[in-house]
Amino acid sequence: MLRPGALPQSDCGPHQLLVETRYLSLDPYMLRALSGQGRRRFAVGAPMRGRVIGQVIQSSVEQFPIGSLVLGEAPWQTRSVLDPAGLQIITGEDEHEIAAHLGVLGTPGITAWLGMRHLARPLADKTVLVSSAAGAVGGLAGQIAKLSGAHVTGIAGGAEKVGYVTQTLGLDACLDRHDPDFLAQLDGLRPVDIYFDNVGGRTLDRILARMATDAKILICGQIEQYSPNSPPPITNFHYVLERRLQIIGFGVSQIGARQAAARSDLKTWLKHGRIAARTNFVDGLENAAETLFKLLEGAHAGKTVVRV
Repeated sequence: MLRPGALPQSDCGPHQLLVETRYLSLDPYMLRALSGQGRRRFAVGAPMRGRVIGQVIQSSVEQFPIGSLVLGEAPWQTRSVLDPAGLQIITGEDEHEIAAHLGVLGTPGITAWLGMRHLARPLADKTVLVSSAAGAVGGLAGQIAKLSGAHVTGIAGGAEKVGYVTQTLGLDACLDRHDPDFLAQLDGLRPVDIYFDNVGGRTLDRILARMATDAKILICGQIEQYSPNSPPPITNFHYVLERRLQIIGFGVSQIGARQAAARSDLKTWLKHGRIAARTNFVDGLENAAETLFKLLEGAHAGKTVVRV
């Protein structure tokens, strides 16, 4: 359970910064960490942590002057004393440009770029399927695949999100996972060359049967399996052998020396309108926990950010 609380204010020491939090990033991996899964877990009784954008209000570090905006990992609290290592100064003309560093120009964008520009290639004329296609990562992955010449179908939940995926993001088609005929629509897809998986569970199981020979499955999320209710086991795994499928698990930590190229591409595409990205702002640190759990329900299309 997450609950708000008060902590004593620490002083800014030598080679440290006092940072006032402006925006918090909400990300699906946090749900996995809270459920006790994966390598990263949150300590009981300690503040949640994640990517934040804040403003420096005290500084003993010349490179981080008072008033500058910084991006990095920090606790979910209104003010934090931080070491400069791991922080970077960012800029933006308005809050959408600033918050983009938590979305399209941040971890979601870099993850999508890594999957589609590095691991999935070549993409030209390929059939690509993206789950959670209205989400922060999936929406960008689908658009990057389109830029690379692929035919891209998304999967999203509800008519509004389906419209967002096809009309705003420009994917070729989108299936509604809430549609009573969803499974039949999956079965009717042409063989899939690349499946970008954000959900796992039953959706992945069904799609294994629709994969082309020598196809790739890129797994960067398993949100169906972050719920306390365990999903049913995968029954179609035999297709991995029969069709020589490659299953590649990956995350943003693998970007390495490619990070500069990823950021450059994403900035250029965004500037010239070749990709679209929506940011949903939720006001108040006290609402962060409730909003995080709504990620399991797919409450918003695009990236969700808490405005502190």
